[in-house]
Amino acid sequence: MVEKLIPENDLEDLLVKTQEKQIDFKDFISFFLKSDVSVPSGSEVMPDGSGFTPLLFEKNGIQMLGVFTALSRVNLFKDKAPYCLSMKGNELLSRIPSEVGLVVNPGFNKGFELPPSGLKEIKVRQMDA
Repeated sequence: MVEKLIPENDLEDLLVKTQEKQIDFKDFISFFLKSDVSVPSGSEVMPDGSGFTPLLFEKNGIQMLGVFTALSRVNLFKDKAPYCLSMKGNELLSRIPSEVGLVVNPGFNKGFELPPSGLKEIKVRQMDA
């Protein structure tokens, strides 16, 4: 079952507008990179980063990291990932291994997926900016 996402913050407002074609996806990504996102973990994360057990999904043989646009969204997966980190989108992208993709708001009707090649393109554009 897919949960209906009712926007709770500016990032989610822009996500809805982007999916309704009111805002360009590139502009949304720029905002996403500056925004706080919630990254669930199956175990407690220590200050040095150890213990992080990400919420992963598989799509066509590719591991996809689950991330959410609001902390409340993580509750959908609290049985698999009872802990959560908050970080800026650009920090998240810098930490994702090159062979892993991203799925934003899994289980909700408003979200998106980026394969590893899409994340690489965003990282390159960030460096060029």
